[in-house]
Amino acid sequence: MANSNNRTPKKKHTFADVLKVYKKRFAKLDKKTKIQISAIAVLIVLIVLAAVMALMGRGKNPVSSSNITGISMSVSGSYDPLADEKYEDEYLRLIEEYDDVIIPENNKEDRNYFKETLFVGDSNTEGLATYNHLSLQYVLGMTGMPIQAVTTNKCMWFVGYEEPVTIPTAVGMLKPRRIIINFGTNNAGGTETEDFIYYYENALNAIEKAYPYADIIVSAVLPVAKVRDYPSITMQDIDDFNLALAEMCRDRGLKFLNTAEMFKDPDNGFMKTEYIAKDGIHLTREGYQALLEYVGSHKHIVPDNRPARGTIPTRRNAPYVPEGSSSLASSSVVSSSRPISSSMMSSSIIASSSMVPSSSIGASSAVSSSLSSSSVPASSETVSSSQENISSSSQRSSEEAESSSEPVVVCTYCNAEGHLANQCDKSCQKEGHVGLHSPEDCPDNATPPPVCGLCGAEGHTSADCAQSCQKDGHKGLHLAANCPDDVAPPATEETDTPPTE
Repeated sequence: MANSNNRTPKKKHTFADVLKVYKKRFAKLDKKTKIQISAIAVLIVLIVLAAVMALMGRGKNPVSSSNITGISMSVSGSYDPLADEKYEDEYLRLIEEYDDVIIPENNKEDRNYFKETLFVGDSNTEGLATYNHLSLQYVLGMTGMPIQAVTTNKCMWFVGYEEPVTIPTAVGMLKPRRIIINFGTNNAGGTETEDFIYYYENALNAIEKAYPYADIIVSAVLPVAKVRDYPSITMQDIDDFNLALAEMCRDRGLKFLNTAEMFKDPDNGFMKTEYIAKDGIHLTREGYQALLEYVGSHKHIVPDNRPARGTIPTRRNAPYVPEGSSSLASSSVVSSSRPISSSMMSSSIIASSSMVPSSSIGASSAVSSSLSSSSVPASSETVSSSQENISSSSQRSSEEAESSSEPVVVCTYCNAEGHLANQCDKSCQKEGHVGLHSPEDCPDNATPPPVCGLCGAEGHTSADCAQSCQKDGHKGLHLAANCPDDVAPPATEETDTPPTE
């Protein structure tokens, strides 16, 4: 019997040996089996590649294409702690070189400032209307839009129009006195600063061509939070964009709204936590309120040189497209990606006082600022891709209002049918208050403007009324055309001359 200790050691097989064995086995298979095995192998390789690419792309800015049509930014909670380790906030020091184009803080009063302003931008602009801080009539915002898509993306809808239009075309239809434009978040982390400014100027050129009478104000790209989704959207890129935008404003003779100065945390240069949502990208309700307060305290007012505006169409949200439907796939863009919660409904800053039905396209919605006195919640006819809780009755009334020759009147304050906002029984009835705010949400500073007792207009008293009677010897605040015959002239001064006997 052989000694087991002298057994020849087993030969180790290399990968080449294993491959040679399986190659021989594969060669013996029939043609059909070979095809099936090859297809499975290819499928496995594709799955592995897809998984690797997904992991590599995690946390990247999802909107870098010029063909974006309203993509919502997903919330993943991912954060790369190394993304901003080299960031040093020098923006507030460097931006001081552009004092000649930055709008300074001022106390200018203009009750119509917001009513004559159109806000244009990406999701942080769209949120002004989505969360009812502004009426949709004064907002052209698109979630996920980079600056290069402004001239090509047809995403703005109007009552009475079957197809959407681009932002420049929409500006030409609305004919605003001024535009506050804010793009850049969706370009940070994917666009070189030089290219960003090139695209920005193309957008401005298109807007100016569509309506050359609007005064354009370029707003700073908003900061992002230190902990955020999509860390490739870096603060360094945003700071570089803003400095370049200020330089562009100087070259073009425009004004720069430096909102970054109030939103930046002085300790680290990122967005202040009280103004930013959990994703670290979008504003909260408090953030929007702060933004509008900043706009209100940094007004830029130039003479209104617009010609007669003619008919102004009414803005509307993109039509609701059921999941799986392709009826509007070629042109439809669902403009709002965020649902409206009931808690947001009472946070109106500026809003429409009445809805313009489709048969009266020429009328435009009125807007006022809560910083003055007349605060009216915005239209709540918002239809969005994420509003799955929209009732069928409200959808039906909206469709009837657009298609019928005699549209249903819908209150833009309480959303009920049959009356206008100024007839709403939910408006505040507190003594001395004006404005359609609910009594329980009545702002403490709801001081009404003076109302003239003579002509009924707001903003002045009877003593200041230009329509008071100016006839010689008359006193009293009555219209000259309706001067009563028994108006007594002012009494003459008494003298020491004794009466004649």
